[in-house]
This record gives sequence, structure tokens and C-alpha cells, in this order.
Amino acid sequence: MRKAYLLPALVGLLVLTVLTLPPIAGANPGTDAVQPTACTSPNQSTPSGVVHTQRAFPGRVYLPVVLHPHRCRPNIPLLDPTNDVSAAHIDVTQVTSKLSGTTLEVTFYLRDLPAALAFHRPNVPANALEYAWELYIDVDDNRQTGASDGTEYSLSAMHWHFAGNSPVTGPIENNVQRNVWYFTPPSSWRTLSTAQMTVDYNAESFTLTADIPNITAGSRVFFETYDRNPDGERLYDYSTCAAEGESGSLSESRRTAPDEDFSRQTHRWEVLSVTVE
Repeated sequence: MRKAYLLPALVGLLVLTVLTLPPIAGANPGTDAVQPTACTSPNQSTPSGVVHTQRAFPGRVYLPVVLHPHRCRPNIPLLDPTNDVSAAHIDVTQVTSKLSGTTLEVTFYLRDLPAALAFHRPNVPANALEYAWELYIDVDDNRQTGASDGTEYSLSAMHWHFAGNSPVTGPIENNVQRNVWYFTPPSSWRTLSTAQMTVDYNAESFTLTADIPNITAGSRVFFETYDRNPDGERLYDYSTCAAEGESGSLSESRRTAPDEDFSRQTHRWEVLSVTVE
């Protein structure tokens, strides 16, 4: 008779011991361990509806959610706060991407995409980049290869103001060049191919599509937009995806780069630092 009660007693003791053990080191009982499904820009909280949570209960033994070093990958939205830059046409709300093989489709959603934008504005310096909307790609997710930020390619829509051009107002698709750029050491960028562009003014967005050599679902991606703004400071919007343990300082250094060092740090912002083939 004693043997019949021995096994249930042992099982009950084991369950009681497990339930009263302290949580695993590093866990935070009574809170949500959050695994983001979208990459957010600096100082932006992840919006509702784009996270999965695992509830941690006090006194329970559980395994904490393991977070990826960063979530800025193809096929994952890059989210950005609205009104973090004054110019609505470069104020990104999100960038989405779809990767099929090595074909990358990138959509820039903006606070406002006007049907007509001013180009070759007075007081923009001759031979300077006037506008840019870019997605940078670090194909091997290695900050030690490629450019100083680890990127080997970018997919972009850009417009330069060349000497002798008169001011014009028109739709973005008629006034920007769409290219894939590739980095060549030590500090130059060259055009590799032309990208396809489609515009959806109802959605305040445009899409660039092109082939990116060696890109994978594990590549690191981030965006940066730019307006030369002849009436004041140069304007930017950007996201960063730093490697594990690093802070996202790359785009901040670009944003605050002094004029005399601006072309060197950004590589493509001035015509003399690029080669269009």
C-alpha cells in the first residue's frame, strides 16, 4: 500500500519544487519579454500590432525570449516616427522590402509625396546632390567589409543639380535617376545598374526594384533620405541597424558632418565623389 502512494508523492514534491524555484538569471518576472518583428529607428518605441510577447509569471521557471542582434533585414518593415524631419517628402514613415532570390523590391512610405516637387532650386550649389532616397545594403552583415558602415550596395532614387540647369517643378519619377550603386575601395561608389520605379501617390509611396548581387535574407539593410535644402540646414531622415553591442552612430555622424568633411563621409553626396557609368 505504501508503494502505491510513493510515486504520486514524489511527483507532487517535484512539481512544488519547480514552481517555487527563482526565475532564470536575466529574466524579469511579471513583465513581457518582447521579440520585435519590425526594426525601429533610434528613440522610437515599437508600435502596437507589430510585436509578439511571451508572458512571464512570478515564481515560474521559463526560458527568456532570445532577441536577434538586430531586425533590419529584407522582408521586415523599417519603421520610422512621423515628423522627425520638417520636409514631408523625405519624412519616412516606413520602408518595406520584398526579397525574391536576389531581386529586391523596396517601398518608401513618406509623410507626403507631392505630385510635383521643385528641382534645381536656386541656391543649391552647382554639381551637388539635391535629393536622395536610399536603402543601404550590407550583404554579408559584416561591418568590417565594404564601406565604413559595412555596406556594399545601395538602391536609390537621386537628383543632382548640375551647373546651368534652370529650376523646374515636376513629378519625382520624371526627375530622379534610379540606380544600384556598389562600393569600390577605398572610398568611391559606382553605378551598377538601373532600377525600376513605380509611384503610388494615393499611398504617398514609391517602389524601387533591382537585382542586388549576393543579397540574402540575412543581409543588413537601412535607409537614409536627404534634401539639400537651399534655405537652411541640410535635411535628413534615417534608420540605423548597428551590429550587436554597438550603438547606431553611423547616420548620426553623417547628419552632423561638417561641410568641409561632408563629401568624404557620405561618399555620394557630391558629384565629384561618384562615378555614373
